[in-house]
Amino acid sequence: MKKFESFNYKTYLNKFGLNFDKIASGYLTSHKRENVVIPSGDKAFAVLVRKAWDKRILGAETYSIEEIFIKTGLPNHKEVLSDLLDNVMAFAVKKKAELLTLRVNENKSEYADIFERYGFITVDRLKTFLYEKGKNKIRNYHTTAGFAPKGSDYKDIVALARNSFKHSRIYRDKNIPKKRADKFYEKLAGALLKDGSNLKLIYKRENQLLGFAVGAKDDSLKGFIPGKIGFLWLITVDPKFRGQGLSAGIMSDFLSKFQDVVDLIEVNTQNDNMPAVKLYESLGLAKVGGIITMHCWRKK
Repeated sequence: MKKFESFNYKTYLNKFGLNFDKIASGYLTSHKRENVVIPSGDKAFAVLVRKAWDKRILGAETYSIEEIFIKTGLPNHKEVLSDLLDNVMAFAVKKKAELLTLRVNENKSEYADIFERYGFITVDRLKTFLYEKGKNKIRNYHTTAGFAPKGSDYKDIVALARNSFKHSRIYRDKNIPKKRADKFYEKLAGALLKDGSNLKLIYKRENQLLGFAVGAKDDSLKGFIPGKIGFLWLITVDPKFRGQGLSAGIMSDFLSKFQDVVDLIEVNTQNDNMPAVKLYESLGLAKVGGIITMHCWRKK
């Protein structure tokens, strides 16, 4: 019998051997400086991480609530969560945190009123799809094969990436000026392109950039799950070339190459991004869950 209930959206990985009790135990016994464990007696605890990078870009002291664990078998989880959030907010006051971010499993929507009471607002809702190596069959769309970008390609890639995030959480948060949101994704795209461990594929026709895809390995679960997992960070096609089936071709080529590196590939998209939803479904990816992203802005 499991000891903790997790709010993490990655509970879909339970069927692949992910044990959240083991993860919870790891947080409670770990002494990693980046993790701040905030308990509520012996009933629950939250794990917070300071986001120095977000602070530099957004200009606000930011902490991410990475995990929420509540002991199973308790009579009223809502009361326990409320007590835990009291302690989280006390910590935020002490650290002069201005922004708290949180991603929870969509099946925890019953707790939305609790989070809203503490000032959290929903800024994004995502569907989570999964590709399993050996189970999903990749369709060949005969698209020109992707290849690794050169440094001279980065400027065009970053511009295209920034334009593709107009409906993401940072842009949807009315407390974040557009210029800062532009800078956030410009810097994020640049950092991911420079990371040598990421799979980066660009697609060109007559030396003109058609689109690209970037995938990253998720090492946060290393040791907690058999096999390797990665995620699609972004796939995009230049608006001038949409409607030609390029997205399906790029996606199938990306999956074909990334499966040589990882066993599971997680893909997320906004609930209302129906073209992307239809694309992933057409490729046989299974919807395995969803994510609710929340922000809480508070005064220093």
